[in-house]
Amino acid sequence: DAADQRRGRAGRTGPGVCWRLWSPDEDRGLVAARTPQIAEADLAPVVLDLAAFGARAEELRWLDLPPEAARSQAEGLLVALELLTDEGSITESGRRVADLGVHPRIGRMLIEGERWGALEAAARLAALLTEGDPLRGDRRAPPVDVSWRLDALGERRGRGSGRGAGLRIDERVLSAARREVDRLLSRMRTHSNSSSVHEGAARGTSPEAVVHDPTGCLAAVAYPDRVGLKREGRHGQFITSGGRGVRVFDDDPMAREEAIVALRLDGGGQNARLFLAAALDRSSLEVLFPERIASVQEIGWDSRNKRVVAVEERRFGALVLRRAAWAEAPRHLVSRALCEGIRTEGLTLLPWRRDDIGLRDRLRFLHGVDPSSWPSFDDEVLLAELEDWLGPFLDGMRRVEDLRRLDLTAALGHRAGWENMRRIDELAPARLEVPSGSRIAIDYSDPSAPVLPVRIQEVFGWTDTPRIARDVPLTLHLLSPASRPVQVTRDLRSFWADAYFDVRRDLRGRYPKHAWPEDPLAATALRGVPRRKG
Repeated sequence: DAADQRRGRAGRTGPGVCWRLWSPDEDRGLVAARTPQIAEADLAPVVLDLAAFGARAEELRWLDLPPEAARSQAEGLLVALELLTDEGSITESGRRVADLGVHPRIGRMLIEGERWGALEAAARLAALLTEGDPLRGDRRAPPVDVSWRLDALGERRGRGSGRGAGLRIDERVLSAARREVDRLLSRMRTHSNSSSVHEGAARGTSPEAVVHDPTGCLAAVAYPDRVGLKREGRHGQFITSGGRGVRVFDDDPMAREEAIVALRLDGGGQNARLFLAAALDRSSLEVLFPERIASVQEIGWDSRNKRVVAVEERRFGALVLRRAAWAEAPRHLVSRALCEGIRTEGLTLLPWRRDDIGLRDRLRFLHGVDPSSWPSFDDEVLLAELEDWLGPFLDGMRRVEDLRRLDLTAALGHRAGWENMRRIDELAPARLEVPSGSRIAIDYSDPSAPVLPVRIQEVFGWTDTPRIARDVPLTLHLLSPASRPVQVTRDLRSFWADAYFDVRRDLRGRYPKHAWPEDPLAATALRGVPRRKG
């Protein structure tokens, strides 16, 4: 569309030929039209003007409606600059900035500088941001510290040893910046409003807090979303309050600063290169943004150290200004965080003892038999409902070592319910007495088929398969004298009538000292080798 526009403009002056100095293939590869500026522009000035007019974007007729995401971002910035309220209404400061006819960031800087008695400093910094960088480097980019440019405007000396070798000043840019300083000061004096000063005092902003470093504080109020703190362990890298990463060259003096304000940077995504910045005393943030700094308490699970961590933080946007242990964290929140840790690590984090495992297996069996009366004890359900059945037993525990004193039997019983636990030994006994008098442990590890492992000699005379939970037959693992399974059955009567004699024939020669009666139903059950008579 740009080429077509120029061709049409030439055609209005008279007939002729328009030559495009690129190939037809290149021409076909060009986009049909440029993106409208409003789709890419910073909408903060537009949104502020709309608020000053008392209008909404949807109420106006646009060639192209400003994008919703860009409008929302602009509104968020204006709220951060205290030019709009959270509800979107314009503030007194917002009206004054709208009248000044400057970008909202610059306007906020100017009126704040006036409140602090640092209007000239604000105007110089604003002029540098408006007119461009007057500092040039012969071999590489100049230092990013804005104080070097303010030095050229007569503000103060920059950090480091003077301007340094290989640096020069673009006098044209510098002259334009000086003219802009005069223009801004004149405009501010024309629009001076004594109520603004009183408003600043009422808000509690203290000029004394910024006297020693007006540049950093002025930059911060104009760019609250670009206040950055040094990334721990990363030289020359910072994270901003808006959550974006920025970086400078390792040998740039700004790389040593603990806090900065990013004033000009490239579009390098989440780790943008910094071209212009102001150093900042991080303690000034508490004075500059008292209402935007939040105290946050957090409790979470530390997977690396296997413990609950409770901290209190002072935060400014994405920045953590101060962090300390939260000593008075509520116990129920600590227990909840410990449950989250167990949920993350899995039930194997718990100190399962043999009795605990056995009880859980019995409970899983009873749930399978009667799910309406017995709750589930499967892994997925236990993990999902940790707070209900385990939470009451975690009081005072924070780390994995504390779990060693956990009474899992009591916790499982709590989930099952008191009335059910009264009946558990009747319905799903841990042990069963066999005809020999031995009390044999029942294996419930397969809840669908509990197993009773017992030597054949100990069940002589037992005619029918024992049953539990009123009607569930046990799976009998009938063992040789060496405790090896020789038969698996749930029909003991059928075993005696048939398979027993095959087993007797195979094993009586190998275990001659043990009893192998021809009629096992009439024989006396024995625990071991029968005593010899005489």
